[in-house]
Amino acid sequence: MKNTWNENKTVVTDENGNTATVAYWGSCEKAEASLGTLTNCHNCHNCSECSECSGCSCCSCCIISGKLGSYNYWVCGDMAAVGCQKHKIDTWLTFTREDIDPMAYDAGEWYDSYWNVWTELVKAGRGKGTYKPNV
Repeated sequence: MKNTWNENKTVVTDENGNTATVAYWGSCEKAEASLGTLTNCHNCHNCSECSECSGCSCCSCCIISGKLGSYNYWVCGDMAAVGCQKHKIDTWLTFTREDIDPMAYDAGEWYDSYWNVWTELVKAGRGKGTYKPNV
């Protein structure tokens, strides 16, 4: 795996666009090591021990991830995201079609096609991994 550092050696980037910062990890070595724990992840930031993730931030063990329709998703700890919509799992489970419809131009159609699958995925992933929000 080839990693590249920025000029101040504060951010390291791997070949999949994943980044790790010294400020978050505490040292250059730990930042670089975190990237080595990612498997098939793309454009994630300060994550560790995840696989098949895309665009996650400060997350570890995003065990459940993939694509439903045209949207990438992940489920980790008590949080889940589809596309740009990130909410607590308990909140996802209360949404109705009327709640989902304004989230994207095709969200209502996505709901009609994938909602039952989505709710099963978030239930299955609840409590797995540790979601670390950006602070």
